Amino acid sequence: VPADSGTNPTASQLPANTAVPQYVIDQCLATLRGQVGSKPMTVLSSRKGENSYIVDVQVAGAQAPWRCYHDGTSCTGTDYQGEG
Repeated sequence: VPADSGTNPTASQLPANTAVPQYVIDQCLATLRGQVGSKPMTVLSSRKGENSYIVDVQVAGAQAPWRCYHDGTSCTGTDYQGEG
């Protein structure tokens, strides 16, 4: 998993699914930033679900990833995928 390189102050990214527009990923990261603060984040995966885009993000220090849902216009919700 790559660490923050300094070139992108929001997060480092693994290769993303090209079916998910970059603005969707960016908006999801911005929403999560408001929830987790300045901890480094890495996009684990992004895909088109049945009714929304789904972006999975690893946040430094979290045992499980966060999941963001986006309807193509705005972030519609986030969920922590672990317990607690």
